[in-house]
Amino acid sequence: MNLKEYLFSIGLGSLICFAVCVLVVMNFDPFANATLPLLFFYLSLFMCLFGVFVFVAILAKKIKYHEDEIVFRQIRKIFRQALAFSSLVLVVLWLARADLLNWLTFLLLVFFYLIFEGIIFTRRNET
Repeated sequence: MNLKEYLFSIGLGSLICFAVCVLVVMNFDPFANATLPLLFFYLSLFMCLFGVFVFVAILAKKIKYHEDEIVFRQIRKIFRQALAFSSLVLVVLWLARADLLNWLTFLLLVFFYLIFEGIIFTRRNET
């Protein structure tokens, strides 16, 4: 699979997840205490964000390096960063929905996210 096909499949998957997210928002009451619609919303939003972050990162790397081989070697790193950032966004949204988000919890989450990225980044450079 070349890079264009890979980007197309990630973009298409993200669009489908976005459509599912919009359908859930349009068809279900967010104030009803239904667990399944909230689960579908958060899962589809997570997959959409993950796909968008991966798509944008791969496209940026392609523009920067101009070679598919270099970009394909960095896919694992891109996936890890997109997974961590999508998780951070979803945790922030979940905390906001539960009325547990304030400036201190937000700063703590961002701090722990940066520590997590820093630990993985320094560990990968030592090997």
